[in-house]
Amino acid sequence: SLPTTPLLEEPVDRDEFSAHMVDMLGLDEITRGLNTSNLSVRVIFDGQEWGHKVQRLLLTDPLVGTFSAILMLPNQPGLRPAIQAIHGHGTEAADWFDGWGAADFVDAGYVVMATDHRMLYANEAESEVGRYLLLNGLTLQGVHIYEILLAQKYLRSLPAVDPWRIGIIGHSAGGAKVNALVRGFDAYGAAMSDVTTYVGWEGETQQYHEAFIPEIWPWQDLMNDVSTLDLPFERHEYGYPLGTSHSIDFFDEALGE
Repeated sequence: SLPTTPLLEEPVDRDEFSAHMVDMLGLDEITRGLNTSNLSVRVIFDGQEWGHKVQRLLLTDPLVGTFSAILMLPNQPGLRPAIQAIHGHGTEAADWFDGWGAADFVDAGYVVMATDHRMLYANEAESEVGRYLLLNGLTLQGVHIYEILLAQKYLRSLPAVDPWRIGIIGHSAGGAKVNALVRGFDAYGAAMSDVTTYVGWEGETQQYHEAFIPEIWPWQDLMNDVSTLDLPFERHEYGYPLGTSHSIDFFDEALGE
């Protein structure tokens, strides 16, 4: 059964809720060594795709193993702001470049990095992995968030990226990860999502969704109240029907010069 009241007494300040959020995601211990982790990055493709300079990467960390990412850079040199793009269920990093407008961000002067996240199938396989992690003090959403932070660590190391001007955008389950990430970590200059966080069963099958984290259940209203965030955050309708130009305008203003 799910708890119906928060496990901390309300009200809590932002720092206290942030620390509790990290703990509820199962990230308290593994993120302590984030800055000193032995992250290995291998470029497996370096060339032109989607009419832009693209690198395909394999990122390997001792705690979570290997995951992939796509990096797209403007053709002109210079120090640039960056956007991390997070996909949802049944999709992949390449979808951001195939039809979700990531190239428009690059044309506007941004470096864009989209990460691929494992076990996002909304099926029994995801449910089994989610159950296993929950029973061992971790969460699947937390593992994905750790991968996102590792990718940001690599982004910050690139000569083309201004490390103080990095934003993040998520679609569907990727948006749910963005919602949770910005509550637990002061890591981004601006954020955008197209969902409110939901935590529960998948339909009548009672399979675990990657965002099913029992301890977070009673905190949903606070998580979805963007007025309590201390960074520029914009929530869109699902699928971003306003298009990339609106999103670019938001990040231009939020990240500044």
